Amino acid sequence: METLIRVRPDELKMDLLEKIKNLIQDNDSLEIIIHVKEKSSSGLYEEDPAEYFSQLNKSIRDKEEGRTVSFTMETFEKYLKENFSS
Repeated sequence: METLIRVRPDELKMDLLEKIKNLIQDNDSLEIIIHVKEKSSSGLYEEDPAEYFSQLNKSIRDKEEGRTVSFTMETFEKYLKENFSS
């Protein structure tokens, strides 16, 4: 399973994370990867196809070359509580 979820910073809330957690249902064989990037000038949800495929290819190269950060859901939740709790 591979899922891409795009959100604005103001949408990153604990209830969204709970929904993601429910989606994966504590499956230990899965990992969560967060990729933060600058918002394109045309808007977060309006990438043109060339920009989209350019970013997709960059992400594939990054993954193949080991430039990723992986963590468990528990580590992710701890990080969020420590850094984004209101």
